[in-house]
Order: sequence, then C-alpha cells, then structure tokens
Amino acid sequence: MPRVWCQSAATRIVKQQYKDSATALNLKACNHFRLYNGKAAEAELKNLQDMASASFTFAQDLIKHNLVVFRNGEGALQVLTPLIDVIPEARLNLVIYFLRQGDLDEAFNLIQDVEPKTPQQCVADPASCLLLHISRHLFSAGCCRSAL
Repeated sequence: MPRVWCQSAATRIVKQQYKDSATALNLKACNHFRLYNGKAAEAELKNLQDMASASFTFAQDLIKHNLVVFRNGEGALQVLTPLIDVIPEARLNLVIYFLRQGDLDEAFNLIQDVEPKTPQQCVADPASCLLLHISRHLFSAGCCRSAL
C-alpha cells in the first residue's frame, strides 16, 4: 500500500474519533500537498487556521511552517529560521530552500552537525556536501567562474 494512502486512511480514522484534532487537520493538509498540490493543501490548512487560537503557539508555528512548504519556499528565511529548534522539519526545509537558491554554504552549515534520523535527512546531508564540494572544485579549477 502506498504510504500516502495509509496516511489518508489513518487521518480519516483520527478525524472520526477526534473531530477537532489539530494533528488530524495538519496531516490531512500534508496529504493533500503530496497527493495534489500546495493550493489544495492550503485549503485544508485553512480549517486548522480557523480553529487554532492565538494562545496555541505550536499550531500557529506549524501553520506558518507548512504554508512556507506549500508555497514552495516563499518566506522561508523569515519563517523557518526561528522554527529550527521548534519543528524538526524546519531545518530540513530550510536546507532544501538554500539548495534551491544555490546557497550551498548555508545548506551545508545547517545540515553538517545533524545526525540523520529520517530518509530525507539521509539524502540532504550528502547531497549538500557533494554539491558544495563540486562547486568549490569547479570554481578553483576556473571552470565556472562566470556561472558563480
């Protein structure tokens, strides 16, 4: 069974038991992101935004984090940087943002001291290291000075 299908089924079960569960609403939004796109995920996240009180700061942080992901990195520096020690995925998503922006040094600096625990971290760590090494090697060899 595909992982997203299992997550969707689990989300339905949790939602039936706990109709106002912030976790279930968040999982549903994340599943929509994987299955469809960021717009569909944002629409689902709206339900969590509507129920999250201003005093429930973790939900507010989670919403901000997920909006950055659903919007393909828009606002990543402002939102993800303060969340690095709050939401574990924030660091990884900031690394991905830096890699997409071509800022290999920043990506490497963020990931170098992290002990990989997830498959995504296991990929991001060597990928950022490899890209940084390749870019430095090409630059020092004079191959890509105009591109950098």
